[in-house]
Amino acid sequence: MRRWLMALALVAPVAAQSPLDAVADSLGGAGAVDAVSSITTRLRGQADLAGRAVRIRVVRTVTLPDRARIDVRIGGTGQTLEIGPDSSVVRGEPGRRLRPAEEVAGRQSVWLDPFVLVARRREVTVERLDADLLRLSVPSFPEPVLLRLGPEGWPRLLSTFRSTGEAREYLEVRYTDYREVDGLMHPHHTEQAVGGVVTGTVTVESVRLEH
Repeated sequence: MRRWLMALALVAPVAAQSPLDAVADSLGGAGAVDAVSSITTRLRGQADLAGRAVRIRVVRTVTLPDRARIDVRIGGTGQTLEIGPDSSVVRGEPGRRLRPAEEVAGRQSVWLDPFVLVARRREVTVERLDADLLRLSVPSFPEPVLLRLGPEGWPRLLSTFRSTGEAREYLEVRYTDYREVDGLMHPHHTEQAVGGVVTGTVTVESVRLEH
């Protein structure tokens, strides 16, 4: 009986490793990434709003796997978006319902944090196109997402097409200035471009990881 069980163990299929597991290892270890229960980032930057440059400040807390609170202040106006598995609401505005495009944009913004993307990698279908290029099927993104990796294995460029409800746009997000936070690497500068035109830059002021 014992030999029979050992033989079964030898022929049992082994789950294939996702290319994103290797990315998690490069960021500090898949086990360490998976031990994180929430990530809070404080960001400041500048965005193009109807052709006018405005200052933005964001505090975003993602409780893994699929809850987020995003406090956004654009110029002198602020609002808080709460994202859950079933719905998104604007906190403090009981009658305020998000338009479908706004809700999609809120969910997509969470996935644009490369740490969150890697931490939720079990929800993502991955195909390796090249040694440093992955094609992903990501929830909330109706079209494929391309992820370019740097020589360290860290995410460096994410690109995809997205719909604003009125138009289909080509989106690129560049990640630079990786720094260690509690033994894990996280980018501290992000640049976003739509249609090849830079529409916003963001600097991370602080990152807090909860286990």
